Amino acid sequence: MPAVSEAQRRLMFAAASKKGGAGGVPQSVGKEFAAADAGGKLPEKKKSKSLYREKS
Repeated sequence: MPAVSEAQRRLMFAAASKKGGAGGVPQSVGKEFAAADAGGKLPEKKKSKSLYREKS
């Protein structure tokens, strides 16, 4: 599964490099994520539609 955010990517790489993991993420999961991560640019965030319509 690709990274959703840069923060998630950093957490997974930190978990991969620390014995015992980091932030509740086991080291094995961090290593698996780091091995599968293609790197590069993350996908753009999808703009959400406004809940309120603009009055004209």
